[in-house]
Amino acid sequence: MTASASTTAPIGSCSRDPIGYVDGYSLYRAYWSLDMLDPTGTNCEDKCIAAGNKQNVMFTGFRLRPANKSTSPGVLDSGTGMISDTDTLALIASVGGIAASAAQGVTSAMMQAAESLTDAERSQGLTDAVNSVLGTIDGAMMKQKSVKIWISVMGQCCEEESCCIFAKRLDWQDHPFWFRCDVGNSGPNAGAGIASFSSTDVSGIANAVSDCTRKAIAGFDCSKGSNADPVK
Repeated sequence: MTASASTTAPIGSCSRDPIGYVDGYSLYRAYWSLDMLDPTGTNCEDKCIAAGNKQNVMFTGFRLRPANKSTSPGVLDSGTGMISDTDTLALIASVGGIAASAAQGVTSAMMQAAESLTDAERSQGLTDAVNSVLGTIDGAMMKQKSVKIWISVMGQCCEEESCCIFAKRLDWQDHPFWFRCDVGNSGPNAGAGIASFSSTDVSGIANAVSDCTRKAIAGFDCSKGSNADPVK
């Protein structure tokens, strides 16, 4: 930070302290300020402890994809046929024993409402959601012999970023991830080590979604790309 004899020296400057380490061990900290903080937010203090750490992981929805597609839905394709309404997310969370805080947009009241439903009602709700996905794009998924479940998860990763001009710091960054779920095997590939479901096995898909979601949250890994390894 710039500190000179002038009383008008800019506190928000990103330049190095010209007097070096005399007033402290950081060349960028505002030691002349009462709390040693830069009021403009340009100081370079780390916001998290170690690169690769994660926090605030939650699932944001699910979708189905042809079993022969090994790549994730991706950013451009993420909204096509994805179920992300909060009522369905609350159902998935309640069935899978997932906390409301791990489901995007789901409140405690929504969770209580979902948990008050009978098992049959929750099962029917998830079945309706799966049918909705299968019916997207003029029923394109229904025409597939087999499909795979993909879970959309959002979390924050501790990463290095540039700070001012010369420095680096660690800060939390939002990251969306897609997880291919390899739980269950009722499709044509059963026994081949590739988890897929027949597009007509609506109940099998509905029953697997919550388990897949729970494992996707636990498997969130900041070291992996958005097309993460299968969750097993």
